[in-house]
Amino acid sequence: MKDYSPYYGDIIIDKEHHPIIVYIIGKVGSKTVVESLYNIEDIPFSIYHAHLLAPKSDQQIEEESKKSSFKSTQDIVSFNDKLGHFIRENFDEFSWNIITLVRDPFAISLSMFFELIDSGSIDKSYPELIKDGNLNATFEEFSELFHSACFKHIMYVEKWFEEELKTVFGINVLDHSFDTSKGYSIIKKDNVNLLIIRTENLNKSLKNAIKDFIGIEDIEMIKDNVGDDKYYSNVYKFIKEKFTLKELYAKDIYSSENISKLVRHFYSEDEINAFISKWTREKYITDEDYERYDIDKENIFKNVNDVFQKKKIHHKIS
Repeated sequence: MKDYSPYYGDIIIDKEHHPIIVYIIGKVGSKTVVESLYNIEDIPFSIYHAHLLAPKSDQQIEEESKKSSFKSTQDIVSFNDKLGHFIRENFDEFSWNIITLVRDPFAISLSMFFELIDSGSIDKSYPELIKDGNLNATFEEFSELFHSACFKHIMYVEKWFEEELKTVFGINVLDHSFDTSKGYSIIKKDNVNLLIIRTENLNKSLKNAIKDFIGIEDIEMIKDNVGDDKYYSNVYKFIKEKFTLKELYAKDIYSSENISKLVRHFYSEDEINAFISKWTREKYITDEDYERYDIDKENIFKNVNDVFQKKKIHHKIS
């Protein structure tokens, strides 16, 4: 049993415990990687999980904490700031092993939407969906709104690689080739080793990627924080299966010079075309579909609200 948490608390990094930081944007399968590494007995590394490590003002940290009313989220924001300070103060003292993940951008945007529900900040980001304190929308209303709203999540991913990964560890991923056949690549620059792996390849490639990265072979994948297993899983699966992305929007997401640099770097043309085909394929919704997923036709979030409100009451800071 390890005496530290990968997510908050003390930082244990020294000559006997060099760091592995799973440093990611969120909703790409990062906790699966963290828990799989953390549960390796006697691993000679300290394992940490972070989203935001770049220098921030006290005001920026406070604003980031205010985005959620959940204390656990605020603790993680504070820990990210502390870990960022530690890295800057001790950068030349250690070899920094960094793991980051990439994923189909539209799939990320859907996952990020549901993460906002889970973190208690959906009302701040999507006030249009809130009625009388609850999420309330038909599938058609959500679909129309999300066609435009998804871009703020996708652009955040593009900015994260520039403002976070490049700023903190000095690596521009676009300057380095990526092996789309393996689904992962390793970049070495000075005292930074960076493993980039695609979420779509985790099941098949995680063991080989970790072996190539740090020489450890006995990693067992432990799936964690999977949207399909959460309290909102029914509506999440329903939206993933039934959402039809308009072709014009798909073109911007997957083919635009300004928006889709990362997806065109990390995925082959065939893989990108498969994403486009998956999301733009016309889907039809019947009354039986609503029944099968236990979804209310007039408000697809009705069953989510019951648990969501209980979570907010339980976690909210007074």
